[in-house]
Amino acid sequence: MSRYPLVARLLLATAALFLQGCCCCGGSGASAHSAGDTGDMLVSSARRGDAQRVRELLDAGVSPRSSTWSAGGSRLGSTTSAAEAAVDSEVWEAVEPFLVDAEAGKQALHRALQQSNLDLIQRLVQNGVKPEPSWAFDAYTRALQLSDRTRSEALVKRFVDMGLDPNATWIIPNPKEERPLVNFIVGQAAYRRKGGGSTAEGYSVSPWAAEVLLLHAKPRLDVQDNHGKTALMEAAQWGDGLLVNLLLEQGADPTLLDQNGLSAASYAYKRGHEALGAMLKDLPPPSSPKAKP
Repeated sequence: MSRYPLVARLLLATAALFLQGCCCCGGSGASAHSAGDTGDMLVSSARRGDAQRVRELLDAGVSPRSSTWSAGGSRLGSTTSAAEAAVDSEVWEAVEPFLVDAEAGKQALHRALQQSNLDLIQRLVQNGVKPEPSWAFDAYTRALQLSDRTRSEALVKRFVDMGLDPNATWIIPNPKEERPLVNFIVGQAAYRRKGGGSTAEGYSVSPWAAEVLLLHAKPRLDVQDNHGKTALMEAAQWGDGLLVNLLLEQGADPTLLDQNGLSAASYAYKRGHEALGAMLKDLPPPSSPKAKP
């Protein structure tokens, strides 16, 4: 028998195996591509607030945790989940279907908090979605940046009811800084009230932000940052007598010292606020509340 037919058969067998491999790989790639396409479709539909299409895609098995990457004007870009996109649409009917998945529900609530969307926050919480403690500082800060005081007050009250801690602390690494929420908001508000704009961190809370936080969230006023600074010291250094008086009325202690032994009066004097420093200098600590009989 000639060897050429054998060689031909071997070549045909090799070609068949190659084609089989290509078909398998092609099928796998098509499947992955299809999954990616449907995920993008879900994000797009959610962003439009198309509740019917969102439900159709989820019913067809598309993951409620689908996400899409977008440059968004940033060099690094960002990823937006379908649940976040639904919140962006501000259409509750497009958000609700994502509650079938606990993680997607949390994504939706986090986004609603970032956008200070009170209506969606309330609906999500009523449907059993709970916030993470780590969201508190950012949620309060964003709510206190709004220009609408009534809306800010409603958000702050809702956050308290939700269990978001008004005594949260912002921890900044390298070098490590610890900024209690009340210190941060009082300092920002006092700076703004004295004509300042955004700070180095890019924040600019409303001039009345400290009043809203103090009156409606009732944070602790004896908290000190990692330098020993209190909210009263923040207000005193900017010479904001109205905020100083409000803090004292709410129970702030003028006798507390920072790690360098400076009091709120010292901060006022250092910045040239002589009258405010003199007023603070001889104040006693707040009286302890009387025990109930």
